[in-house]
Amino acid sequence: MEELERQNTTPDGGELPGYDPLLLERVWARVLQGRGDGESVGRLLPPEDRGQAQEKEPACFGRDGKRCEDLLRQMLEGEWEEARIYSALARRAGGDMARALSELARQERSHAGRLGAAWFILTGRRYRWGGHGQTRPPVSLANGLREQFLQERREAQAYAEAARETGDPCLRALFEELAKQEQEQLRTLYGLLERL
Repeated sequence: MEELERQNTTPDGGELPGYDPLLLERVWARVLQGRGDGESVGRLLPPEDRGQAQEKEPACFGRDGKRCEDLLRQMLEGEWEEARIYSALARRAGGDMARALSELARQERSHAGRLGAAWFILTGRRYRWGGHGQTRPPVSLANGLREQFLQERREAQAYAEAARETGDPCLRALFEELAKQEQEQLRTLYGLLERL
């Protein structure tokens, strides 16, 4: 256990995402506050990070993340709108296709929830989507699937670009994961289009 406290690794050997010595020092200072046993917070840091804690700003959701607020807002709007469209398309479809579209709607709500958590950490405010019913779903199921395929492709590209451009490691990891999930949704939509 003591070995893990001195390393920047997880028990399975992977790196800790967003490891930040300053944040670790602040947390342990609160934990050890009032113990009166003279425990040194610096002892808990890996040797290579001792003395750096005062110099380093928290990496996750720090200054670089604050620069992404407008982008996060746009992404949140898009995910909520897509969830609404997939739900409308599912009502038009039947059987397996309706279940697949409902699952896509659920995935989009999940994406919105993850982006909303990042939004809350950065701004201190919960994101409230106000776009209920502002856009109409496509007239036909086939056109709707095509439009969603094109939209998912744009979103996958936007997430990949955002991941490359942000300096925030937590947002980068989130954007990279969402880009991969959008690619999976593209494959699902392509399969649905094949069945028409």
